[in-house]
Amino acid sequence: MSTVKRITAILAMTGFMAASALAQTHPRDPNMPDPKSTIPEKVEPEGPGTTGSTGQTLSDKLQQNEGVLKPPATGDNEAVVPPPEMPSMPVIKPPGTSPSDPLQPK
Repeated sequence: MSTVKRITAILAMTGFMAASALAQTHPRDPNMPDPKSTIPEKVEPEGPGTTGSTGQTLSDKLQQNEGVLKPPATGDNEAVVPPPEMPSMPVIKPPGTSPSDPLQPK
């Protein structure tokens, strides 16, 4: 294969790889509003270091909880589910434990 053909083939492969990389699109998060309907001037970002709607900084929250961040309570703490009833399992004693059935050495 001549040098010109090799260079042409390499350039063609590079072009195909670049085109396929550019053709990939990233899906938009379904929870985000449509960027065309959102007015950036009307959206107020949270201040730096604030945690949610309380307006506390992370440092204040850590100081209140002695350096331990606790997740919010979830679930129903009062729900009690009894364990399922299991049939009693038979106890199989090993040989030689009963006087009527002594262990016989081989």
